[in-house]
Amino acid sequence: MHRSIRHSDSDYYLNYLNISAHNTNDNRQLCSGSKFFSYIKNNFGIKRLPYNLKLIDLISNDVSAYELCVNLPDKYFLDWENYPTIGGKQCVDPQVKNAAYYDVFIRNFQDESLTDFIHPYDTSLKEIFVNVFKTDTTLKPELKDHPNGRSYRSCEYYLAYWRSYIIFETIANCMFIEKYLDKRSGTEYFKKEYNKVNAHWVSKYAQTFKRIANYRTINTRCSCPHQNGQLNSPL
Repeated sequence: MHRSIRHSDSDYYLNYLNISAHNTNDNRQLCSGSKFFSYIKNNFGIKRLPYNLKLIDLISNDVSAYELCVNLPDKYFLDWENYPTIGGKQCVDPQVKNAAYYDVFIRNFQDESLTDFIHPYDTSLKEIFVNVFKTDTTLKPELKDHPNGRSYRSCEYYLAYWRSYIIFETIANCMFIEKYLDKRSGTEYFKKEYNKVNAHWVSKYAQTFKRIANYRTINTRCSCPHQNGQLNSPL
């Protein structure tokens, strides 16, 4: 019997899946447009939370609910003329422009070292991005006005892939909640259940799943064909 093993370049990001917290579009589902949304949708079919809660509403008040939070300079967004559309005038201030690494695209090199197999937030971007913008305290993600009429949040959150299991379990524990509780009561109940499930998973499984994520990332990088490429910000 032969076993088929599938590799996906999405495995490159397993320890740091962004949620596009800066995007304030009210029509977004959960955290649509982000790497975490793609992962949880593709693997669990989850596109929304009860009462249309956004993921940022669940995690922003608890540092144990995410791997990394960065507080990005307002100047980065204000100088981005066509925000959130890619292109046009963007920030060139050397003290601020590295904020563009809030989202990265990783491609394989033909000649890589072992450190290249680890997410750049733990290697090449640790000093110039993570250590500069990381915050160890909870933020209150506020909506801010952009000169082009849009709004934004000057922050980003990153969750490891296994956090999707926490959301899946919470939804399962609160099945049909929208039929029995009004929005206010149901939202409060769902958040409490999420916090309970999150605390259990963090205390029992976090370190194990981090090692699994590293293994899957390295295995995929070794197995996928090499490409001529580089590490890029999306801008």
